[in-house]
Formats: sequence, structure tokens, C-alpha cells
Amino acid sequence: MAAAANGQQAAAAAAAAAGGSPDDPLLQYVVLRRDLWTELDWPLGSVVAQGCHAATAALWLTRDSPDTQLYCAEANLDHMHKVVLEVKGEAQLRNLAAKLADAGVPHKLWVEQPEDFATCLATAPCRKSVAGPHLRKLQLCKGNFADVPTGVLQHILGFLDSQKDRHRAVLVCRQWHDCVHSPDICGEVEANGFHSSAAFDSLACWLRRHGQHVRSLRLLARGYHVFDAPTMAEAEETLLLGCCLAACAPAGQLQRLRIESGSVPVLAAWVQPLRSLRELSLVARSEDVTIKCSLEHCTQLTALCLEGDEVVFADGVRLPPSLRRMLLVDECSAALPAQMSALIQLSGLRLVCNTEWDADSCNVLLQLPALRSLDISNFYVLPSCLGQLTALEELVRVLIQSPESGDDETLAAELNAALPQLERLTSLLIDAWEIQAGLPALTSLFRLHRLYLNGGSELPLSLPAGPWMGSLRELGASWTYLCASTQALAAAAQLERVAVVNGLDAQVQPSPQLFGWLAEHPPLRDLEMYPGDEGLHGSMRSAVAGLKQGRPGLQVALIHEAALDAVFRASCRTLLDFF
Repeated sequence: MAAAANGQQAAAAAAAAAGGSPDDPLLQYVVLRRDLWTELDWPLGSVVAQGCHAATAALWLTRDSPDTQLYCAEANLDHMHKVVLEVKGEAQLRNLAAKLADAGVPHKLWVEQPEDFATCLATAPCRKSVAGPHLRKLQLCKGNFADVPTGVLQHILGFLDSQKDRHRAVLVCRQWHDCVHSPDICGEVEANGFHSSAAFDSLACWLRRHGQHVRSLRLLARGYHVFDAPTMAEAEETLLLGCCLAACAPAGQLQRLRIESGSVPVLAAWVQPLRSLRELSLVARSEDVTIKCSLEHCTQLTALCLEGDEVVFADGVRLPPSLRRMLLVDECSAALPAQMSALIQLSGLRLVCNTEWDADSCNVLLQLPALRSLDISNFYVLPSCLGQLTALEELVRVLIQSPESGDDETLAAELNAALPQLERLTSLLIDAWEIQAGLPALTSLFRLHRLYLNGGSELPLSLPAGPWMGSLRELGASWTYLCASTQALAAAAQLERVAVVNGLDAQVQPSPQLFGWLAEHPPLRDLEMYPGDEGLHGSMRSAVAGLKQGRPGLQVALIHEAALDAVFRASCRTLLDFF
């Protein structure tokens, strides 16, 4: 009642400001052609522009009219009243214009020129009793999402990320309901907040109706322990996951499955019906991941991610030989799982650990004949068999930094001994290079295209000169390292991209020799610099500005810390970027 009373008071105030009564307000009619957006596919902005043109023209043409002056009076500017109507097409719009002209109702028919295409009509401001009788058979303009082509609406609704937002969207109307449940949108589903069996039941119900369309499913229970009773957790989790995923199995469409949980994920019998899986990720936050069920029946599985405090394989568990990419994050284990020896097609492997894995246990890598990309993040020991992996093309994040002081030189010596055997390497990234020894073994890598050395910002190290530089396309290193290597860079005839990954503090001065090479090296196209939180200081900033001015075609970018890891990862762009 209060809202109705307030509305009546507002209407009365508006009418009073316009010098009339609420029953006969001063208003302006705008009539649009409905076919502009339903048949001719005019964008919304263009249609609105036609209404603006006609309304503005009608006001100007009748600017001396008392009604127009009252309508545009300062006291009425916040109370203007317009009624927007629609007609079917151009013929109906021109007929309406003729009818209003015969009745003496001032108006403007907007006609696009030179096409002579009538698009909109607007009356001059007048009383409802003057123009209303001639327009009463017209409908209010109701252009809305119902007029948007289904394909366009599906594309728009496809940007809804969460299942909660999609659930709200289906309540709008039947068209939105059908679009949200279309195969194109149902193909990728992300479900959050699984902290009770009721949540699993709700998802299972939805999957029973739409699971045949789901190709990618991501279940997030981050930060929750799904079950209150630890003794029942594993059995109940297996049962509930089985109920959810069984709805996807018969259609054979589910290709990607990712489960992230704060509780203890167990890969068990629920995975057996999912024979169409191509990518599987099981991630535990601060817990173990236990593999109790063999995956060899998943003959189409090509990518596997296992991440937890410790990844535990039960006896008899086997991995599918079809795997081509694998990510193993294990914070506690001391050895690689023996099950990896069956992965004869594995071409990309990323291993992350925070412990000193047994170097000899890494001999399982020798049983992977297809291995081409190896990422050994946080390894404090080099695999003893590294020099025997002669088919490697990408070696990433070799950590030359041991938790035990004095071991760094040993690690560097081992790497220099292994590199000459890896003649096929095209990408090499070495992390935390803070030792006095250089990298003389680089001279044997004649196929190396990408080299990134993260570290050595305080050491006067330099790249070894030699013909091996001739194949290099990308180079990332500290400012100090690059300055010391200017003479060697003269042989890098194909170097297109240089990244300064550290060492640009306020004390560092521009190197005339290095800036001279940057200015004169013809193939160079990209220069990326990480100046730290304080940015480039005065003299360095001036030198960079001069370089940009002298080489307009050179792309110079200052990167922030969040993008720095992406620069390091740029050395491995093919197989491991999936993770």
C-alpha cells in the first residue's frame, strides 16, 4: 500500500509539474519497427539510436509549442514521460504517420538517408487525450531476450562460470532453461561446495537428467571435510561419487574429470564405468591421494594429474599405457611409483616434490621410451639416469639449490656431466643458479632454441661462446648474466626474444655494450624486463626509452612478479602446459 501511494504521489507531482492532471499527462510517444531486431538483426544500440533521432527531431521541430516548452522545462526534466510502442514493419509505420498527419498530431517520421528507409516515429509532446486515441491499438515495445536468436543466447549464457549462476538463469523463462541445459553449455560443468551427502544427491539428480551432455566435470570441495565420520568417509565418498558419475557413463561423453577436495580423495571403483575419460585430475589439499583402483580399463586416458601430500598406490594397481601427459605432486614420498614403468607412450612428465627423492628410484624414467618433456620442479637431487634420457627435448626447472650447504657445486657438476648426452634438447630451464660454476656443457647443445637461467643475479657468470648459440631463439637470464655474455651473444644470429628475469635493482647501471647489442641485433623482436616492485630507476629507464625510440619495431614490456613464472614456463610450451 505504501508503495502504491508513493507511486500515485509521484505521478501527481509529475503531472503538476507539467501543468496537467494525472489522468491526462503530458507525454511523448515513440514508435519503433519491430522487424528491425527480429528480422533484420539490427543491434540494440542502432535501434535505440533511431528512437533518439526521432524524439530529438520532434522536440526541435516543435520547440515553439507551449506543450514542448513545458515538457522540456527545467522543473519537468526529471519527470519526462515517454511511451514506446511498436509496429510490425515499414509499411505500418508510414501508414501511422499518414494517419497522424490527417488528425493534425505533430510528429516526426525518421527516415534514414540516402536509403529512404523509415525506421521510427516520434510525436511532439502532447496530452495523452490528443495522441492516445490514434495509437491505442499499438502494443508496448517488448523487445527482449526472447527475440535474441537461440544460438546467440546460448553463447551469452555460456559465460556463466558457476553452477549456482546457471541454476538462477534457468528460472528466468523456458527459453533460458532450455539454453542453459543445451549440450553446448552442459558440456562443461563446475560444481562447488560439496560438504554433505545432500550436495552429492543434488548433483546426482541433475546429472541423471543432463549427464549425457557433460564432457567436462569439475567437483570442488576445497577447505571442507566432506564427511563427519572418518570411519565412514571412504566408503560413503565412493558410493556418492559412484552415484554422481554413473549418470555420465552410459552416454560415453565425459572426457575430463577433476576432483579437488580438502578431505582424503580415494580413486576407487567409481572410476571404472568412465571408459571415455581422456583427462583425470585428483587433487587433495594437505592430504594424501590414495589410488585403490587400476586405470588400465580407461584405454582413452591420455592425461593424469595426482596431487597431494603423498600419492599412495595400492598393491596391484596399474596405470593405462595410453597416458601421454602426467603431473605427479608428492610432498612426502621418497621414490617414484613403480607403476610408471608401464607408461610406454608417456611423452610429458612433471614431477613436483619437497623432499630428496631417491635418485636411483628415478631409473623408472629409463622405461619411458616416448619421454620428450621432463619437468623436475623442486628436485634437490638430479636423477642418476638423467644423462641416459637421450630422447629428451625439453628439460624444465632443474633446481640447482640444495637444502644442504655445499651441495650446489656437486649438483652443477652432475648437470654439466649429463647435458652433453642430451643432444636433442630444444628447451632448457634452470632454476636458482647461484653457484660459481658456469655451464660449459651448453656448447654441446646445437639444437637448443630456448634457454632460461633464473638466478645468478650477483655472480659475474657468462654464457660460453661457440656455435651452439646459432640455434638459440629465446634467452632469459639475470641482467648481470646478460651483461657478462654480450660477447657470446654476437653468435646468436637467430635470437628473437630476450627476458631479463632479475637483477634490475636501483644499483644496476645500463651496460653500453648490452644496449648496443640490443639496438643493433636485427632478429630481436621482444624484450621483457622484470624490474621488481620499485620499477626501473632513472638511468635504466632513460636507456630503455632510448632503445624503444631507436627501434620502434622492438616490443619492450615490463613484467610483474605474477607474470614472471609465465616467462619461465615459456621454455616448455607443448606438452606440460596442460597442467
